[in-house]
Amino acid sequence: ESLKKAGVVEVTLLGQNVNSYGNDRPDYPSFAELLRMVGELGIPRVRFLTSHPVNFTEEIVRAIAETPAVTRYIHLPVQSGSDRVLRRMAREYRRADYLKRIEVIRDHLPDAVLSTDIIVGFPGETEEDFEATLSLYDEVGFDHAFMFIYSARPGTPAAEHFEDLPREVKVERLKRLIEKQKEWSLKKNRAWVGREVEVLIRGDAKETGFAEGHDRGNHPVLVPGDQAPQPGLYRVRITEASPHLLFGEVTEVLYRPAREEAVA
Repeated sequence: ESLKKAGVVEVTLLGQNVNSYGNDRPDYPSFAELLRMVGELGIPRVRFLTSHPVNFTEEIVRAIAETPAVTRYIHLPVQSGSDRVLRRMAREYRRADYLKRIEVIRDHLPDAVLSTDIIVGFPGETEEDFEATLSLYDEVGFDHAFMFIYSARPGTPAAEHFEDLPREVKVERLKRLIEKQKEWSLKKNRAWVGREVEVLIRGDAKETGFAEGHDRGNHPVLVPGDQAPQPGLYRVRITEASPHLLFGEVTEVLYRPAREEAVA
């Protein structure tokens, strides 16, 4: 309520496993209930991250679909597409479990923007394991991914019990995964060209002459700076796309806060 009164137009519910909120406290609302509660406060945009596949239930998906303020951006880390690697990582789900979550999301939120985390080169990862990750990427069609090379951490089970892969193998696999990500991100971003989206402009972009912000799918969006001279919510028609950015033209000013108000 205080944030709403201060003029905040977007809040992020943040946690390492945010969707497990309330699981160990019967007197607390579930995470799905929390989303509905926050979404009813009147703040225009509510986001959350990061989610764990095990706790990502259909109840949460329904809450997103039925609460207009909650954005349609879902970050759901998978780490690997190989069951063998997932077992070594001590992850509590398998490939089929993850894909079932994606199916539920697509059923209720066909316009959802999906991103993930992937680790390449986990100890013992074979070429077949890595190919399973690439095939899962194609099966889901992620809009974006955060990709990392495994690096050993002293004292962890992976470092103590499994032999690390040569760095050149890990780097080569990361390059292939990045190419996969660029291919899918460009395809997904181009689908937004010609559409209008709501963009929260934060200020000047590092690119000269542009203002930057993000839409309700968490896409970075650039618009001409003179069209969005101050932070706020703008309606933007997307005119161009790259694998990592959307470019557009402002068609409507939706909200500009008073100077004493916050934006996010």
